[in-house]
Amino acid sequence: MPRTRSDKLKIESPRLSKVLASAPADARLIDDAQHLGVLFAQLNLGEQSATNVSVEQSFFRNVSLSRTRLKHVRLKDVRLEHCDLSGADWQDVRMQRVAFVGCKLLGCKWFEANLRDVSFVDCQCEMAVLWGAQCQAVQFSDCVLRAVAFDEAYLSSVVFQRCDLSSATLRGAKLVGADLRGAILNGAQVGPDEWKGAIISPQQARLIAELIGVVVHED
Repeated sequence: MPRTRSDKLKIESPRLSKVLASAPADARLIDDAQHLGVLFAQLNLGEQSATNVSVEQSFFRNVSLSRTRLKHVRLKDVRLEHCDLSGADWQDVRMQRVAFVGCKLLGCKWFEANLRDVSFVDCQCEMAVLWGAQCQAVQFSDCVLRAVAFDEAYLSSVVFQRCDLSSATLRGAKLVGADLRGAILNGAQVGPDEWKGAIISPQQARLIAELIGVVVHED
């Protein structure tokens, strides 16, 4: 069986600092902050606002970033475990070698997002908004992506492994090489043109035909 582009997808893991300095219990998000080699653990940073936030080679564990409002966000070589980003409103987002594990991103909004070597594992992303996101070497594994908005997003070669994309919107998205095998696609809003080049399983073919208005009858 020939290998597909997604079979060869390699996502680089975050390169964390060997020694991490613990952030203080009263840490806050402030403008023009640069964090290098920091451990953020058991912190509530929710509902804070800041501009020009840069984080590198750092680790977030059990941190609340819910309903934060950030502009010009840079995450490089960062791992986030069991963090809550629900309702986060971030603009101009750049991520490279970032891993989200067991995180909540319910209804988060990332505008002008550029993701490279980013993985999402066992994350709750229901109703998240990633309009026009540019994704390269990105993988979602065992994630809930119900009603996520990927409109106009570049998703070439993105892998959706065992994900629930029910009622997701992908109007105008680029899906050439995107691997959707095994994903739940019930009610997904995708037009015929968007499906071109997407990788699907035979079992999904009938559902997708129905989604684009093709009537399938058994002989």
